[in-house]
Parts: sequence; structure tokens; C-alpha cells
Amino acid sequence: AVQEEIKKHEKYAKKQAKLAERHSSRAQIVTSLSPSTSLPLASVLSSLPVTSTGWSARRPKPDASSLSPAELHRQAQLLPQVPFDRTTNSPTQIRSGPHVLAARSTLPPIAVQEAITNFLLEIDEFRDNAPRAFSLTEVSRGVHDSVVFGVTRTYTKHIHLTGVHKRYKQQTQHLLASASLNVIARWATELVGAHFPKVKQRYLDAKRQLDIPRYHTNSESPPDTPEWEAPFGIFTLLTINRAKVGPVDVSPHLDYKNPAGGVCVVIPYGVFDSTRKHWLVLWDLGIIIEVPAGVAIAFPSALILHWNCNLVETAGEIPTRSNSTPIEADGRGSLVLFTQATVLM
Repeated sequence: AVQEEIKKHEKYAKKQAKLAERHSSRAQIVTSLSPSTSLPLASVLSSLPVTSTGWSARRPKPDASSLSPAELHRQAQLLPQVPFDRTTNSPTQIRSGPHVLAARSTLPPIAVQEAITNFLLEIDEFRDNAPRAFSLTEVSRGVHDSVVFGVTRTYTKHIHLTGVHKRYKQQTQHLLASASLNVIARWATELVGAHFPKVKQRYLDAKRQLDIPRYHTNSESPPDTPEWEAPFGIFTLLTINRAKVGPVDVSPHLDYKNPAGGVCVVIPYGVFDSTRKHWLVLWDLGIIIEVPAGVAIAFPSALILHWNCNLVETAGEIPTRSNSTPIEADGRGSLVLFTQATVLM
């Protein structure tokens, strides 16, 4: 039985290696354009906010940047741009030498587009049945409605469901049983497997380790522990961000509770002009990247300061208040799949 398991694992590893090679061969390669990331990767990582244990990132210091939010936005609009090439529709890798630091998918296939549309309708139904589940987020991640499902181990010894997941368990379990969500989770998992195969394997191993008898029989464990696994592919948490007083545009932040050596996947949705709006700023990589609706992007959100920024219309010169035209808001939202560092420990 052990030998069969080893053979099965080797076969799976070879399949993933071929998949990663195929995606890398057709991917648009973008070398990181920031002066800091032109250094060897070890030098880049040494300057990032990693805890002494290496498990997660550190909370950003208030004085980590002398730039105001307005100045950060202004400078972000001047960063080298990575638009989405719809003519080739190929995946994109952001690299420092041979190391992939971020990856953007192709446009979603029809099945994924339909899955996102159907899941949004199911989210509306969930919201009707649990009107207080969504909470208003208005600090580091912009002003919008947000809800988090899945399992965490933040500040506790044992795995437990998120507060909303536990409080509205029946409605949540109905929502998470969605076949559409399963399609979306596979879309995100395939992106990570193709460009970050070791991260995918690490997340899979963590989920397998969590699903062992001691978590089901330990008297100290919460009674809902056996139901910890949620259908988020390799991830254990899903955040749904919905427009409230405008589109979901997050402010500059680090997801410092996520693993330092891991990635999260963001999938924006809604009807918006991605050629002008809601570009993702990857500040430490020195780029601003277009992410159309349904396109998935994976990056180490614990380490890279990131936020959304609209492009501005100018007369071909450096944008200023006098020559820039504000871009109107819309109903953009996002799905974020991730795992916290404490779950991997």
C-alpha cells in the first residue's frame, strides 16, 4: 500500500511538472522593473517584512513609508504598466531572474465565466437569507461589504470556522455546496499549480495534515472541527468583497497574516473597463498590472504592498490635477482565495 501511494505521488508530481512547464513556455514573461527587484532574489526577500520565524509577514509599521496615500496613488500611476494582451490571451509571469513572483491567468473560459455569474446570484440569495453576514470594511482595504468563509487558527490552538461561517452555518453550507464555486476554486488552484507548483503542494499537504483523527477526537477541539474543510481547492478561506458605496478598490496594505512563502488568488468580477480602471499595484515589484473581470492573479500578498488604482487620462504628459480626468466608479467586486500562516504551522 505504501509503494502504491509513492507511485501515485510520483505520477502526480510528474503531471504537475509537465503542466508547469507547458504554462511557462507560453507565458508572457515580464521581468520585474523595480530597481529593488533587479537585485538577487535573496536580497529582495531580505528587505521584505518577514517574521523571524519565517512563517508569516510582519504587520507594516505606520512609518514604513513616508508617502501619503495620495502620493502613493500618484506614483503608482507612473509605474511601468503590464496591460492584458487580448490578442494572444496568454498567461503572464512576473519574474526576478528565474523566480516567479506573480502570475496572471488567461481570460476565463466560458465555463468559468458562467460559474462566476451563477455564484454571484447564489451570493445574493445568501445575503437575503443572512442579511447581517456581510460587514462593512472601511479601513486598510477600502470601503465595501466583505465576508470570510472557511477555517482559521488565528489566536487559537485548534482549527475553527470563521465567525460568519459558524453563525450562519446552514446558509453558508448551502452556499459552499455550489457547483459553481467548485469550478471557480479549480480555476484558482490550476493557476497556482501551473506557476507555483511547490506552493500548491505545500497547501495540499497542510489540508491533509489537518484532516487527521486527532483533530476529530481531541476533547479540546471545537465540536464543528470535523466540518472544517471547505470547497476552496487548495485554500482554506474565501473572502467575498462586494461593492457598497462604489467599486471594490482596496487601499495599500499587506495581508501579513498569510504565509510568507505562499500566495493568494484574486479574481475580480463585475462589468468595468479594466483597460482604464482597477489596475493592481504591486508596489515592491515596481509595476501596475491590468486584471480584467474573471482573470485570476496569484502573488505573495503577505509580502508585497498592493492596492487598486485607476489609470488617468492625460494629454500625454505627467498626470497632474489640472490635466487629469477622474474615472467614474462602478460595481466591481472580487473573490479572494487564501490560507493563513497559522493553518500551515
